[in-house]
Amino acid sequence: MRSEGKAGSGWAPGAAVDGYRLLERLGRGGMGEVFRARHTATGAEVAIKSLLCLDELELVARFRREGEAQARADAHPAVLRVRSAGVSAGRPYLVLDYAAGGSLAQRLVGGPLPADDTARIGAALARGLAHMHRRGVLHRDLKPENVLFDEQGRPRLSDFGLSKLRGEDALTATGTLLGTPAAMPPEQVRSAAAADERSDVYGLGAVLYACATGRLPFVGGGVLSVLDRVLREPPLPPGKLAPLDAGLERIILRCLEKDPAARYATADALADALEDWLARKGAARPRARRVAVGLLLAGACALAGLGFLAWTKRSAAGRPASLRGSPQPSDAAPRERSAEELGRPAPGRPLPDRPPSGGGERDPALSNAADARALASDPAERAERLDALLERIPAPSEVPPADLDAAFQQGWHDNYEKSITAGIYGQSLLALGRPDLAVQWFASGARGDGDPRCWVELGDAFLAGAGVERDAQAARACYERAAGAGLAAAALRLGDHLEMGTWQEPDASRKAVEWYWRAARGEGGKDDDVGSAMRATVRLLRIAREDPARVDPEGALRLGVRRLRSCEPGRRAPLALALARLVRARGEHERAPEVVGWLRLALKPTRFVQDREAARQELMAIYREGWGSVGPDPAAVRALEAEGPTPPAGGEAAGSR
Repeated sequence: MRSEGKAGSGWAPGAAVDGYRLLERLGRGGMGEVFRARHTATGAEVAIKSLLCLDELELVARFRREGEAQARADAHPAVLRVRSAGVSAGRPYLVLDYAAGGSLAQRLVGGPLPADDTARIGAALARGLAHMHRRGVLHRDLKPENVLFDEQGRPRLSDFGLSKLRGEDALTATGTLLGTPAAMPPEQVRSAAAADERSDVYGLGAVLYACATGRLPFVGGGVLSVLDRVLREPPLPPGKLAPLDAGLERIILRCLEKDPAARYATADALADALEDWLARKGAARPRARRVAVGLLLAGACALAGLGFLAWTKRSAAGRPASLRGSPQPSDAAPRERSAEELGRPAPGRPLPDRPPSGGGERDPALSNAADARALASDPAERAERLDALLERIPAPSEVPPADLDAAFQQGWHDNYEKSITAGIYGQSLLALGRPDLAVQWFASGARGDGDPRCWVELGDAFLAGAGVERDAQAARACYERAAGAGLAAAALRLGDHLEMGTWQEPDASRKAVEWYWRAARGEGGKDDDVGSAMRATVRLLRIAREDPARVDPEGALRLGVRRLRSCEPGRRAPLALALARLVRARGEHERAPEVVGWLRLALKPTRFVQDREAARQELMAIYREGWGSVGPDPAAVRALEAEGPTPPAGGEAAGSR
């Protein structure tokens, strides 16, 4: 029996624990609590996890085992390291590396991750998992909450409280459920003792599924309902919940096979598959598919027609006058010069097997540490450096096959702007698997007062190392230039990468919020960039809920309500859900009818299926327990349960990225 007195008498911020000063409580649960702490002698920041329930012998044993399991990591970069362990005032504790980047679960609040990020995170975690398996440790509770990120944005496996060490008996008695139902492999549902390395492969597959869709494979209903589906039903293919490459979908679904023998045999094999997928893709597209790329894959005719027209008209409509300059004399319209004059292959000629030389070389100046520090601290230095890098990217000298060339020529015939046409051309080349040529066209479209979208595409290429050598500071300079032209998508990227620790700065957290505000307010007059403004607003609402000291909740609520009123009906779900969650977290019970109204809005037909499902679950919780003036309503609960998760409008899904 748990001793409530002992369970409730934890430490408090400001207390001293064996040479550490507790700074703030990061979390508290039924088993223990976690603090951010600082070593009084060295100043090193750490996390200290302490046990609360001292009279529950099984929990004490699990806590000891967690420390022993993570200590076997030998400082592996993908496993949160245990620095030391001890007992203070009769309370056991662990000293762990401090994960300043938060958890994967927090990142997924805003929706699914890009496919490349999903694969990179999964590959890193799989290597860490394989490392632990070789040391005789099974995790047995892999889920987004147990994946943390360090200051550099690297994922780390954490919380080995349910781990099993080779050669030791399981702690859990027969008939006791061990793990998280929605992410638990079938064999572990039947018996915790049956778990092996392939069970952790399943758990990591569930984490990848959540990265790709924003939710775990089996959600909704009670625990017994979830467990029954884990045992009997295949997971819904993630590509039906959010756009996803078919190859990555196959990898995820293989991890989630009911039969352990049908999964990857080891975590290393899973890591190999993910790394091979990234290599085949060239890591060229860390962002969602663009309209033009989708149309290209549907056929060259669609690209030349609807996709081309949609993108170019959107760009031209909202562009400031300063960005509508005519092409420079050296960039005369292609229709005025033959392919031979331009040094290109004739229309229809196959693309070369290799990229042109010189386009991806890195200026040796970046190897100097002082220069690198200057780039990290001074936007002007970054901009000057970017201009130098652009000079090293040659002008486009090759063209895709004749059908795509015809689309490009049509753009000139219709007098569309050169830079916009170059952006569409670059998109097409990416879809053909030629990032080296795509970068040349993006650079061509970005030079001078070019299309800010080309700057964003170029920034993505620098960050992914696609067609050019990876250069995070050059990517940042590209995004800053596009954001300066008023593109919310660029401001959103800056906020996201500062939040994730892509660029290490003491005040990165504050700057991230500033960029989110800028993107959310749509500064610069880019009325066609509403999707990025909406996503930035959702991020502000989430931060206001989790850390009110960083974002004023009242200001975020006012902005969110204003955005919701002007939002298209099919895109309201992420905003409505984020507003409801913030008000609920603030305990503003008097706004209960408003919260219910927002959640009802989120239930409307939408592409954002995971947000709609989260809103349904939130509503059911309100109607079950009552909240504010909204009392318990069993009939409403039954109606929502009967409704169940529904397919997205139009047969496709997307997350609130």
